[in-house]
Amino acid sequence: MIDKELVIRKINLIQEDLERLKEYQNKTRLEIEKDYALEAAIERYLERMITRAIELNQHLIVESDVKGIKIPKDYKGTFIALGELKICPIDFAKSISDSAGFRNILVHEYDDLDKDKFYLSLRAALEQYPKYCQYIIEYIEKI
Repeated sequence: MIDKELVIRKINLIQEDLERLKEYQNKTRLEIEKDYALEAAIERYLERMITRAIELNQHLIVESDVKGIKIPKDYKGTFIALGELKICPIDFAKSISDSAGFRNILVHEYDDLDKDKFYLSLRAALEQYPKYCQYIIEYIEKI
């Protein structure tokens, strides 16, 4: 059974990190690179936000009433499964699923972080994660 309180709590935490990230949306790549503390803060907000989304995805998949849904083998697959469950459009699910790969880079390969990819991932998160939250909220309201 889907724990609506858990879902709402995770969504609220994702939205709080999004608000913090929005403070930096007008910063250029160079401004971010020059400020180590700022860059580290953005990395951490992105990592927390994406990790919470993955945890939320896993909960929704495992607790889904849909028969025959396969548990994804990787984090990227958890986003794709949301599309298969009709929680969000499949095209959106495929697009946002790239954030799972970026999260892995933040967690495991931060020493070799590609600055272009980092900056583009920040931009993508600011665009995609508000939509992600809205899709999840709409789904929860229906069940």
